[in-house]
Amino acid sequence: MSKAALVILVAVLACARQQTAQPDLDLPGADTPWTVTEYERAARTLEAVSDGSRLPRRSDPIFRWMSSSKALAAFEDPAMPVAVRIKGMMAYHAPLERIMNTYARWLLFPEVLDLVAQQLELHAAIAPLVDEFMAGFATDDPTYETRAKGRRQLHEGVDGMLYSLALALRGFGDHAPPLASIVPRLRTAVGRICRAVPLQATVKGRRALRDAATTATNPVARAVLEAIVAEVP
Repeated sequence: MSKAALVILVAVLACARQQTAQPDLDLPGADTPWTVTEYERAARTLEAVSDGSRLPRRSDPIFRWMSSSKALAAFEDPAMPVAVRIKGMMAYHAPLERIMNTYARWLLFPEVLDLVAQQLELHAAIAPLVDEFMAGFATDDPTYETRAKGRRQLHEGVDGMLYSLALALRGFGDHAPPLASIVPRLRTAVGRICRAVPLQATVKGRRALRDAATTATNPVARAVLEAIVAEVP
């Protein structure tokens, strides 16, 4: 099982308690899209928290800002070199993953799902740019295979995220936290990423989502999975 799968599965083991974050955390403001440096600062701040009840929750404006994909708008300009756009967006992956892992460590599952959707949105934006970038290299270019390997790793990471998401949602037993408000974003994010990468690259993840939708015993989780699967090619 991948590290990502283990991280998300940890969050399944408990239903998140509804608590309010403490206001004294050293986080950037919710007024302009965060830079990579600001996400790294947020990751350090949240990792240092010794009580999970102090983390911003879905009801907090700062969490909604932090878990949004507003920062990606800076890389939508087609006049910007493709390589620059890819590098700029990829820089967000590490701090976003650190933040997601922190929430998983404190078993805050609804927030983890929002952060998973954020990661899927990031990769859905990157994948077509990688294809566009690769199209500029002949297959006999000395650097082509190295670049192709990087693209395969990107696709494998996406497949792993979908697989982990399926395991996490299927893992609910007799209870599940409220998930209805998360469904639209998660469903859209899964649909986008499945259309952005080749179908053959996400076979394991797509199959796991479909299997989970038919085997999940919790009706809330099953309804979420069925909604997501409706967007999966």
